[in-house]
Amino acid sequence: MRSYCVVPFSAETSYGSGPDINEISQWRRELIVRLRALDGKSTAHQPETLAATIQRLTYERMIPRPIASMMRTITATRNEMEYESRQISPAEGVAVRACCDAVNQWFDALTN
Repeated sequence: MRSYCVVPFSAETSYGSGPDINEISQWRRELIVRLRALDGKSTAHQPETLAATIQRLTYERMIPRPIASMMRTITATRNEMEYESRQISPAEGVAVRACCDAVNQWFDALTN
């Protein structure tokens, strides 16, 4: 028997329009800026991909694993939309927006 995480959905409820490529790209750029500030290391001599930075900071216990997964969701969704010209579904839009909100709340909690 499989179990599912079910979000209640009714005819009165809709997902609305999901974020477009420009909005998700902006979230990714903001993520890069915030990760650089968190990391505090200059990558001028040894450039590192965003995925590698997230992985390293998670391994160094600077980013909790669930937050790192949400960061990867944001970047993976952006890459799908940018390089595969894929339109995300409304449900995927809700998920990536929730990931962005959770990541931003986590960063904000660090500075307070």
